[in-house]
Amino acid sequence: MRSMMIDDYIQATMTKNQIPGLSVAVVQEGEAVLVKGYGLANVEHSVEVTEYTVYEIASVRKTDILWMLQKCMKII
Repeated sequence: MRSMMIDDYIQATMTKNQIPGLSVAVVQEGEAVLVKGYGLANVEHSVEVTEYTVYEIASVRKTDILWMLQKCMKII
C-alpha cells in the first residue's frame, strides 16, 4: 500500500514539475523497502531510469532534492 502511495506521489510530482526521470530508495530501519527508477534517463534515446542510474547534480539542484525528500517524508 505504501509503495503505491509513493509511486502515485512521485509520478504526479514528476508530471507537475516536468521531471523526465529519477531514482528512489526508501530505507526503513536500515533496510531498503523500495528501490526503483521512474521515467527516462535520456529522453532523446528513450533510455529508462533504473535504481542504478548515475546522475550529475549541480549545486542548485541540491535544494530541490532536499525539498522533494522532505515532501516524501511527510506522506509516509
